Amino acid sequence: MNSSTSNSDEGWPFVAWFLWTLGALLLFSALASESLIRLKVEKQDNRLHHLTIYHTDSSPTAIFGDSHGAVDLQPKEGVVNLAYVRESIEVIAMKIRLLLDRRPLKRIILQADPSMFGPYRLDAVADVEAFRHLDQGGFNTSFFTLRIVLDQHRPQILNYWRVWFEVGSFQKPILRLHPGGWLEMRRQWLEMPAPRRKQETLARIALQRPPAHFADHRFTSIYTQLLTELIDVRHIPVCLIGFPMSPDYLAEMGPSFDLVQSWFQKTALAHGAAYFNYVDLYGEQPHLFADQDHLNKDGAAIFSERVFHDCGVD
Repeated sequence: MNSSTSNSDEGWPFVAWFLWTLGALLLFSALASESLIRLKVEKQDNRLHHLTIYHTDSSPTAIFGDSHGAVDLQPKEGVVNLAYVRESIEVIAMKIRLLLDRRPLKRIILQADPSMFGPYRLDAVADVEAFRHLDQGGFNTSFFTLRIVLDQHRPQILNYWRVWFEVGSFQKPILRLHPGGWLEMRRQWLEMPAPRRKQETLARIALQRPPAHFADHRFTSIYTQLLTELIDVRHIPVCLIGFPMSPDYLAEMGPSFDLVQSWFQKTALAHGAAYFNYVDLYGEQPHLFADQDHLNKDGAAIFSERVFHDCGVD
């Protein structure tokens, strides 16, 4: 009996040491992750800065869409660019509604591109879930808020560490986010050799080519219901924009792209929205492009003036 008690007592120091070590490791991991998020992720991640603009800007006119809207339109005074990379029609509709629940908008410029019905967009679901926390106070940059418990960070912590160890940075050198939400694409399409331009264009076309049955997808009803709500219920003028494509891209577009452009035109007419299709506006000016379907800095400056004029943005 005494021997058993003695062995038990001798084991307690080891258990205590183990628990203390485990607690110290957990505390260190939490502090390290918190520091990584505050000092690296939040300062370098374009998406988080975009979300800050989304939550804090009060401009009366807003731009919504995916990378075409984000890269091709440089906002001016009174305009904020809330388009962002790889956002689906469902995410765009949700972002607009969440924003309108918080503040009014006087005008909306909305993307209307065939690529919005590309297969990789039609299957996107995770992005919708990731944005659901936005209207629930999930995005918080207060100094006193623990980042590791926030919805936009907690599921990504392991991925943050993977990126940090593999890359050493969260910045994308090609994309630079400016005040007002504009994403500058810092590359020049014509600097790329012609064979590589051809290869990249074919790959992008394959990714963005709408399926023949696109009109049966739920995204069409989401888009039309959004227009009905904005125009008929909220009485907000909406300007639909088809963005410019490079000569390389235009040469590879097929009938499915034409069908979607026709659908956007008919949809705009049916809902009383303005519609401008600029797909071939710079069809003979490849020097204005950063890649096959995004404008460079000079192209975006020229195009933005045209869009704001046509959409009646003073």
